[in-house]
Amino acid sequence: MTGEVFDPARHTARTEVKAVTLHRLAIDLERGRARVIVDI
Repeated sequence: MTGEVFDPARHTARTEVKAVTLHRLAIDLERGRARVIVDI
């Protein structure tokens, strides 16, 4: 697994996300993972 759960006490939000695109969206229900691409 890469990354970690967002914790507002430790992570500051610096960039507003404009949109999430469905292009190349990947969902793995068995492993409980998803990959999304954001447009910033």
